[in-house]
Amino acid sequence: MKKLMPPLTPMTPTERLRRSAERIVHHPRLTALALALGALLLYLVTLAPSIPPTDSGELILAAWLPGVAHAPGFPLWIVLGWLFSHLLPIGSVAQRLNAMSAFWGAAAVGMTYLLLRAALQPETRGQRPGINGDSLVSAPWFLAVSAVIGVVVTLTFAFSRTLWAWSVVAEVYSLHVFLTATILCLLLAWRHHVQQGEPPRQAGRWLILAALVYGLALGNHNLTIGLLAPAIIFWLWSNRRGLNLPLIALSALALALGTLIYLYLPWRASQDPLLNWGDPHNLERLWWHVSGKQYRVNLFGGTWESMGRELGAGLLLWTQQFTPLAVPLLLGGVWALWRRDRALTLFSLLVAFFGVSYAVIYEIADDRDAYYLASFLVSTLWLAAAWQWLRDWALGLNAAVTAPARPAAHTTASENRTKTSRRPPSQPARGADQRRRAPLPAPAGWRRLLPLTVLLLPLLTLAWNWREADHRHYIYPALYAQNALDEAAPNALILTGDWQLYAPLLTLQGVEQQRPDVAVLDVLLFQNRPWYHRQIELSHPDLLTPVTAEHEAFLVKLRQFEADQLAEDDAEISQRYTALWQALLRSALATRPVYVTPEALGHLRQFELDLSGQALPGGVLLRLLPQAPTGAPALPPLAWNVTPFSEAIAANRYLDEPARKIRRAHAIMAVNRGTLSQRFDRPAEALTDLQLATQIDPTYSLAYLLLADVQQRQGDLTAARRSLLAVLFLEPDNVQAQQRLAALK
Repeated sequence: MKKLMPPLTPMTPTERLRRSAERIVHHPRLTALALALGALLLYLVTLAPSIPPTDSGELILAAWLPGVAHAPGFPLWIVLGWLFSHLLPIGSVAQRLNAMSAFWGAAAVGMTYLLLRAALQPETRGQRPGINGDSLVSAPWFLAVSAVIGVVVTLTFAFSRTLWAWSVVAEVYSLHVFLTATILCLLLAWRHHVQQGEPPRQAGRWLILAALVYGLALGNHNLTIGLLAPAIIFWLWSNRRGLNLPLIALSALALALGTLIYLYLPWRASQDPLLNWGDPHNLERLWWHVSGKQYRVNLFGGTWESMGRELGAGLLLWTQQFTPLAVPLLLGGVWALWRRDRALTLFSLLVAFFGVSYAVIYEIADDRDAYYLASFLVSTLWLAAAWQWLRDWALGLNAAVTAPARPAAHTTASENRTKTSRRPPSQPARGADQRRRAPLPAPAGWRRLLPLTVLLLPLLTLAWNWREADHRHYIYPALYAQNALDEAAPNALILTGDWQLYAPLLTLQGVEQQRPDVAVLDVLLFQNRPWYHRQIELSHPDLLTPVTAEHEAFLVKLRQFEADQLAEDDAEISQRYTALWQALLRSALATRPVYVTPEALGHLRQFELDLSGQALPGGVLLRLLPQAPTGAPALPPLAWNVTPFSEAIAANRYLDEPARKIRRAHAIMAVNRGTLSQRFDRPAEALTDLQLATQIDPTYSLAYLLLADVQQRQGDLTAARRSLLAVLFLEPDNVQAQQRLAALK
């Protein structure tokens, strides 16, 4: 007869709480994995469905080919991107690389949890009696709050605005955060083993691994990783007793081994890929590319006033990461971490200081917030330290906090006993008097409230940042590029100076193979980069063949300029550049349709090539005519897609700066059409186009001002007043709108 099993006793809520806390505390890697998977799900749900803005279109092409991306080349990201884009079996290439960013962003979240566990281990304290005589330190409440702090702070970081936004688009920054968190975690592990008394030979494996990861990270974004160097040097100095010459040599070797990823650049450049930015095929050109020579002009590119504004914007961005409610916690967390671990506090402050300083002095558009990511990462240390202090305050343990004693690595046990037994006569022995002077635990109500407060922060951060980070409907760069290709006639030439148009066109044409008959030329790259001329020759050899003489003459000067061998007052390079454009436009206008964007038209005007009279506005492009029309030209019908802009307004979706630029580019072209129609006395067409401009971009004050003029001429004074009031709502100091509105009254 089978022996009956005793009935299972159901666990009490206290026991379930203790069990859950123990699982988190004793299984940090599983907890990190669970957090990473949760973050991955969030990032995939809010993933951009198409080509993201700014550099993403170019990076997608570089990863797919593979090719060489803009300086410093990002070889690690390119290699990983090639693997993701070719091995991931679902979605478009853009979606695969967006998903790769989500993967590395989620990995960064998991590594952040391990970093917090390594940095803020629970302290060993003597048990102190609670209100009812039990041990508060070992109570389920204490274990639960201690376990939850790391999880909650990690989730708060996962929901932070900048990390989330860069984890749903194809860019290098989520991988950068993962590598940064890994480096910091390994450095903390090295210190821990040094403090445990391990000799450098054993503890040093963590430092060697950190050096290897640092070298690889330089192959992803060497600039932002390089900003960690001052903090790392300080860390090595503060833990120098764990160093010796062999360990330093092995760490340097590991770092050098990681940087070998840069050999990809000359190897691939020597094969002349379609995208070969900088052409780093030899040592000199490799150094130019890796060191970002072309971007050095951006250092201190602004005025003191603009740098002050950027500092203010950076501090504001910091408050937006974890909601403004977290600002007191961050400030208090620096103090709490200082009381606990001064070396780690200074280390984190150095990381933040150099990250913020570089973002302030480096003049760059669109992705400036990414330069703060390392600073936001170390902010999690301050946030966790603040919560731990509040936990200890609730238990009345803060008076017992002391700096952890450093174990003597090279002393005997008897020497340690001798040293610790000595005490100045004036110092009383620890006894009942000291225990009585310690603060009492907070009331039970406060202890119950604290876990709820801790859990509330990530939920608030999620809600606070959802609108800005959600990219599910972000199709604007692809829409812009698609509108341009749909407008272009067969075998057309498009001249543009708008990177928000050119970069997604690289993906549409180079990856998706759309409209290979259309030649697209970036006038700014054409002016300044010799390697770009080779790219044009590879993709459209028939474009430059008719102007070979002018082209070669200009390239001679351009190569001298690139090598810093051209005198600053050399006017011949501009003359040759103008001659090249004159010949190129003459040849192109005779053989193919030519289109320009307003930026390209302005660029040519700087070199005595004013083609405004020959430019006929269409959709997002201006059609260049062989000569200026003598009568009223017929405008081509609009066949573009601007519905997503109206949908974004109706749904109150957030548009970041690149999306606003794209929206404004469409509105400008509608204004150009309206202005031309008004000039040739076609008020009905002018009214339609100007109204369309305000519908596309309700923040475009010039469109309302011109619309008011047309409405006033048609006698619709009420509508004209509304348009002028819209101008003043956007620009309260607009004198022209004020005067015209006063005249209408």
